[in-house]
Amino acid sequence: MASLVKRNGTYYLQWYVGKKIRRRTLRTNVHQIAKEKLRQFESAQLRGLDDPLPTRTPIANVVSAYVEHIRHVKTPKSAQTDVYYLREAFGPICPALEITSPQGTRYDPDNFSADLRDANRAACLAWSCLDFRHTFGSHLAQRGVSLYKIGHLMGNSPEICRTHYASLARHDFTADVQFPVADEGPRHRHVAG
Repeated sequence: MASLVKRNGTYYLQWYVGKKIRRRTLRTNVHQIAKEKLRQFESAQLRGLDDPLPTRTPIANVVSAYVEHIRHVKTPKSAQTDVYYLREAFGPICPALEITSPQGTRYDPDNFSADLRDANRAACLAWSCLDFRHTFGSHLAQRGVSLYKIGHLMGNSPEICRTHYASLARHDFTADVQFPVADEGPRHRHVAG
């Protein structure tokens, strides 16, 4: 069972673990708020849940410690997947979630785009990386490269490439079908006998 203690105008939560007394500041001087936090704490204790009170530990420190833990406990592939999901959820809040380049510096996936944008601006061109990418796929399709190969080269599925480049692909089927020449006659003669 927990109780409230007021010291120097601030309420504290006090409870026993075994024979040891524990205290945690509630960071409030309002009795009604302190009572609500006490109720939340006791409810969590009865349900066997963790402490519902906020911690002072910054989230970046918590995430960093968790990333180090999973890197030691899980396989590299599994840890990489978990770090990916953490990066998607929290963003680059700590160095453990940043993607590093082979040189050890922070990886910037858009370096090429920025350099290309500057070069295009200097040449007074309004092209983007997407325009160059689409042109690359279009040229491949017009040269007769299979949609499977285009998808592999561009990192897309053949279905995605089909929606973008199928209309540009060559549809010259006459080379695939051979018809007998009229003066040769039939190749197999049926002999009656």
